[in-house]
Amino acid sequence: MEENVVSEKIATAEIEKWLDHKNVNGRKRAKKDIKANIETLMYAICDGDLTLDEEFNLVQKLRNPVKDKDGKPVLTELSFIPRLLLGDVEASLMNVKTDNSIGMLAAYTSALTGVNSGLIRKIDTDDNKTSQAIVMFFL
Repeated sequence: MEENVVSEKIATAEIEKWLDHKNVNGRKRAKKDIKANIETLMYAICDGDLTLDEEFNLVQKLRNPVKDKDGKPVLTELSFIPRLLLGDVEASLMNVKTDNSIGMLAAYTSALTGVNSGLIRKIDTDDNKTSQAIVMFFL
């Protein structure tokens, strides 16, 4: 079993600070699916894969960096802004069909991080679990 890099107590406090900054109310936090996302984020902090910076950006270190054709890392972390404007979402979703859930999640991740959605689609599925848990707070 891996040792926590950050204690669960500190990780929970960090996520609570982020949720408070986003004005996520207690009723929403108590929903079963939201609780699962909060737990995913808390464990990502415990593992050292996620941090909260001073501007309330969640910064995810990718365990499996995206590499170019020569094997060089081109994407090693994602920095998620704490607020998203509707216009940014609209621009990211412009060419995504409504029945394409993976495309929608990639578009939201792109809008939140500023990383091209083509590059986002190359993220490993294990890393995507954390990204997806963050994105769910913006849907």
